[in-house]
Amino acid sequence: MESNGGLPSMPELPDGVSEPVFNEPWEASAFAIAVCLNQAGLFSWTEWVQFFSKEIKLAEAADPNTSGQYYHVWFAALEKLVVDRNMLDKHAIDSKQKYLRNNPPPHDHNAQRAPIAIG
Repeated sequence: MESNGGLPSMPELPDGVSEPVFNEPWEASAFAIAVCLNQAGLFSWTEWVQFFSKEIKLAEAADPNTSGQYYHVWFAALEKLVVDRNMLDKHAIDSKQKYLRNNPPPHDHNAQRAPIAIG
């Protein structure tokens, strides 16, 4: 992949858009985590592309209609990469996921998704 000012070029995004599109906050977090770990030198962008490409192929083999699953696939690739690089242990990830499923954080407000107008 080509580099632009020291930053790696990003893979094609869903629906051919030119900027990242996030439907849920966790998608933006997953995207940011991958970029930050790369910028910290914990893996190269080429390594990321290899993991992500492999995960896309696995997802498409399991279900050819994966168009709405872009960030699920992204997150699965990220999880495998951090385990492969010994940044996190698979058991720790699974334990935290189980805990969060069984103990969701309380939400006493509705998220505001519309831009705030000032003035």
